[in-house]
Amino acid sequence: MWNASLLLYILVLRVVLSAWVTPSKRLCPFFGPNQSPHPSRRLAADLSNAIVAYLEDKSAFTEATDDPFLQKVAQETWNWCANFVVPHNLCPWALASVQTRNALRLYIINDVNKFDSAIECVATEFNQELQNSLLADPNTAIAFCVLASKDQVWDFDTFYEWFVDMEEDWLDQAEDDSSHIGNYVTLAPFHPNWQFASDESDDPLQIEKQSPYPTVTIVSTAVIDKAGETATAQIADNNARVLQSKTLSHWKALYHQAVFSSS
Repeated sequence: MWNASLLLYILVLRVVLSAWVTPSKRLCPFFGPNQSPHPSRRLAADLSNAIVAYLEDKSAFTEATDDPFLQKVAQETWNWCANFVVPHNLCPWALASVQTRNALRLYIINDVNKFDSAIECVATEFNQELQNSLLADPNTAIAFCVLASKDQVWDFDTFYEWFVDMEEDWLDQAEDDSSHIGNYVTLAPFHPNWQFASDESDDPLQIEKQSPYPTVTIVSTAVIDKAGETATAQIADNNARVLQSKTLSHWKALYHQAVFSSS
């Protein structure tokens, strides 16, 4: 099962991908040749520093949606970071990620069948922008790929098994091909009903991996390696001390108020 310290550290870091992507060529099939994958559309004042894009029933991300549900998903994902993780100091880099313009990017995807491809495309586009020096501070930026479907419900076990299979596939390809993005990015899963295998059902530590919707973050492996094991161990110790000082019901009440009452 996942190491809690490494996974939470992943919550606030950056995507640094391989240099194999030619800057002038778009590899992502979801993006049109003249369409920016990172629009400047803002949903609310809270999201003034974030970039939001939607993948609905089309072949490309768009900067706006008429679907109130998808707008709500974007806002609540932001609320999770800004109103829960930051105030309770569950990740020391979260505040900088929230405050740095365009560091936090939300990709809202409404079809589970497109989720794998969307994640790979977002990672590829990040690398392209990195090579063109168009990204925000690599130490604070992060991409969130969020599954937001009214009709397709992913329970935790199914989501986790899917993620493990996808990650193993990336790592296998990366082992055979040094230019594969699996050598340069780290993926991390989050889910509303996350539970570590070793956790008791009422262990408050599980809430550090609970997101409003099934989510995969994309960050830089190089940045994680640079921080080192000591930093991640300190995060784990801090979170255990903070979260286990109160009951799970206490944290769930704060979580729901921060995420869903602020929409």
